[in-house]
Amino acid sequence: MVREAGAEVVSICSTPKRRYIGGAGSPLRVLYLARFAPWLLPAMWRFRRWVRREKPDVVLFNQLPSVRVFGRVISREKVGMVYHLHGAQSAAAIGRCTARFLSRRFARLMAVSKITADFLVDAGADPRKVRVVYNAVDAEAIRRRAGEPGDPLPPKPPGSVVFVHVAGLTRHKKAQHLGIEALDRLPRSANAHLWLCGDVLPGGDQSYRHELERLVSERALSDRVHFLGWRRDVPRVVKMSDVCILPSVDPSESFGMVLAEAMALGKPCIGSNVGGIPEVIEDGATGLICEPTADGLAWAMGRMLESDDIRSAMGQAGRRRVESLFTLERQASEVADALWCAVADKTGNGAT
Repeated sequence: MVREAGAEVVSICSTPKRRYIGGAGSPLRVLYLARFAPWLLPAMWRFRRWVRREKPDVVLFNQLPSVRVFGRVISREKVGMVYHLHGAQSAAAIGRCTARFLSRRFARLMAVSKITADFLVDAGADPRKVRVVYNAVDAEAIRRRAGEPGDPLPPKPPGSVVFVHVAGLTRHKKAQHLGIEALDRLPRSANAHLWLCGDVLPGGDQSYRHELERLVSERALSDRVHFLGWRRDVPRVVKMSDVCILPSVDPSESFGMVLAEAMALGKPCIGSNVGGIPEVIEDGATGLICEPTADGLAWAMGRMLESDDIRSAMGQAGRRRVESLFTLERQASEVADALWCAVADKTGNGAT
């Protein structure tokens, strides 16, 4: 997408073979980090050399580890810096030391939701520099792709309602088991079905998929729960479903992009009350917010099963919400404002 927009792509260093650090919160974290030293140290040197040679006006960071490592490497260079926070579990996860560094050296601090913006401020970041910049949805592209041919899908029995969960299979984040358990709590006469679109992430817990398959078998749901695996036609999958769900249990679920994309297709959504999900779904209008439990999700799914009219009204409201709040034009304008602010800060004209 970056290349298609005409931007030059420069590869400063190779991608590390192992992309997951692991050991978060453990005393052994330092050992996990040490495994990256052979890649990290040359990468730091090459990045600083590139900045000194090319003298960019602004550097945009979107991950905390990159801020803590690469941001500090160039902190003494005359370059504007902007940070875009995409996910954080709490203010403590950001840390006061990092927050102070962000306030001192960065011109703008963007957050993809109000709750992540609050994390920054609570950690000690300067609230005058913090802005909420919601993720954007390319609604036209999604609708176009939804109409393209794709791989076969499970049959939809007459009168059935299909709930789709699009995400990597992760026990402590996306929690696909909650969807299976919730479906089991609904009456068979409801004719509800669940499509799980995604698979275990590279380096993830392969046993979780086996656990999900075993759960489906034990609850005798094999005819109503379908594992779709990784798909290239996700917009089409969502279009062919009736309701999109995201029962995440992860506090760092800062936005819930799949929900906004489903809303662009006119689909009602169900999401748990964690992270930024309640900022994407307008509870009772474009979908339902529930507790991240099987009982909570079953309640919300039951509400969606009540009538076609409820689902249709919420779906259309969701489409309007995307077209007014999560547009590419709005995000581009707000990001551009942050970048220009960094240029002004770098040149000594001040940041407002």
